[in-house]
Amino acid sequence: MSDAAGLPPRLTAHLAELAALGQTQTYGAMARALDCRMGLLTALLEEMMEADTVAHHPLRAALLNARGTTLPAPGFFAKAAELGHVIPDPAAFTLYHRTALEDQARPLCISAEPPCAPDSSPVGHFVSKFHIPHKTGKLG
Repeated sequence: MSDAAGLPPRLTAHLAELAALGQTQTYGAMARALDCRMGLLTALLEEMMEADTVAHHPLRAALLNARGTTLPAPGFFAKAAELGHVIPDPAAFTLYHRTALEDQARPLCISAEPPCAPDSSPVGHFVSKFHIPHKTGKLG
């Protein structure tokens, strides 16, 4: 099994990559990719949901889905409700968060040309609301 201390940054990076690609992944596939137990992954995702809620960010855990469905597991919705999110329609709630995450992960294009296509930049070169290297207020 993987070193638990190194998991949060790897989980964050993996979720950022999923958002940039407009993809989702099952909990099992994520646990295998991170080489961790499902219980540890669940605990980390719940901590991430708490942090995202406090920061008023979209819920990154929405990028995972239960096996056999396109929606997150019931525990995702239970935790979201516990954190104060109102969920009248689970599918719409999930779509809202996934769309917001994908929008944040789109490449930043600064030019006079029309906006670049989402796939015109390598995944590793995107500006995310969660990973802005610096704010100088200047371009260049």
